[in-house]
Amino acid sequence: TAPQGQQMVVTLPDGSEVELNGGSTLRYERSFGDVRGLRLRGEAFFDVATDERPFLVRTFNAEVRALGTAFNVRARPNAPSTWTQVTLVEGTVEVQTQSEGATAVRMQAGETRRVQGETARLTAPLDVSVEEATAWRRGDLIAKDRPLGELIPEVEYRFVIELTVRPPSLRQKRISVALRDPKTAESVVRDLALVLGLEYRETANGFTLHE
Repeated sequence: TAPQGQQMVVTLPDGSEVELNGGSTLRYERSFGDVRGLRLRGEAFFDVATDERPFLVRTFNAEVRALGTAFNVRARPNAPSTWTQVTLVEGTVEVQTQSEGATAVRMQAGETRRVQGETARLTAPLDVSVEEATAWRRGDLIAKDRPLGELIPEVEYRFVIELTVRPPSLRQKRISVALRDPKTAESVVRDLALVLGLEYRETANGFTLHE
């Protein structure tokens, strides 16, 4: 488990490396059997060691199967947007929902897809670059034409704060930002407010963005 506000690098029994984002938990058997199976809650980047055994990452609504590859998985079921997002950096992965009889879809390098919501609907490729999807590994916060509501959990997990929006409809406003290794929550909130033409104020547990 990587606590909120911290990151962690783990070497798995097969030699694969996993980088966990803050507020993430990865579970796996102490020694892998015929399948290298893991369960992820949160976000992680996987650099998978070459091995004949399948490498399988399960989230709350999706399965990602890989052999010798590098990819990013984000799956925070308690976030307002409940989806599993997979970004393939190199190699090959197959993604499928956990619905019975679901068909796996093979992804291409540089591609991002989501398994959307509790109904586990697999989307078409999204306009999300590898740089954007893996920005957290460099300490950056990058978003290209995304709803504000999708960025809020990332800010909350990184800085261990509560970021509220008043009125809640502002969460649907779309935003494009590229913040390079921001050091404080207030600097991020200030920039978000500036881009969106909003105001912000400090609260007991964080900040509020408002009109």
